[in-house]
Amino acid sequence: MMLSDAQRQAFARDGFLVVKQLITPVEAKELAADYDGLASGQIRHATWNGRDGASGNLGMRQIPFPSLVLEHWQDHAYRRRALAIARELLGAEIEFLFDQIFMKPPHCGVEVPWHQDAAYWGEVGSGVTCWLALSEVTVAHGCMEFLPGSHLGGILPHAKAALDHHYEANPEMARNHLIAEGIDSSTAVRVPLQAGDATFHHFKTLHSSGGNTTQSVRRGLATHLSLPSQRITRHMARLAEYAQSLSGKLHAE
Repeated sequence: MMLSDAQRQAFARDGFLVVKQLITPVEAKELAADYDGLASGQIRHATWNGRDGASGNLGMRQIPFPSLVLEHWQDHAYRRRALAIARELLGAEIEFLFDQIFMKPPHCGVEVPWHQDAAYWGEVGSGVTCWLALSEVTVAHGCMEFLPGSHLGGILPHAKAALDHHYEANPEMARNHLIAEGIDSSTAVRVPLQAGDATFHHFKTLHSSGGNTTQSVRRGLATHLSLPSQRITRHMARLAEYAQSLSGKLHAE
């Protein structure tokens, strides 16, 4: 067991959990080198709708399926530990769904609005996202924020994010982002992390992150894990089909 009873109870109550040093600083540094290769374009990668969500130097980069290209990530310690913790939190049937990179370059003004992951996928049952920091993530970097207990209700109404000044360099990101309606964020908890630290949050937990106002990169790796269900199975099948088609292109080129 990787978690204490107190940690499992905290997740059940709050809908999120902070795990210090899920991986070591050395392991985080190794992953960060691969991560930067993807973000810079030196390593070819899959994209959402033919794009990686970045336009210009100020845009946040959102890259899906990094472990599709970086196959050694599939059996990396971070993946094994994330899956083990997710199963402790939600049950032994939890499975890996997919992963994404969220990188905010220096002075990236993009703010990820308050949302529930489940709003993108519908009623998918129990699931958890592991958000792993691969560099220091302070409040100024745009660390994760959570609303404790927000996972205990249903999926709230969400609208498309507004195309405001934060998205000028990155209009695709606004089109892809949802924002929960009628949120009172007065009880929000900000969670700064060191490289190798991680948060785990329920698919229904409301969360957000601010822009990066620093001169250094904010590196985040999100790994989504869930219980199998008909909806998840269909979603995974679509992702697998998409990933397979991209994989062929990536390896062919």
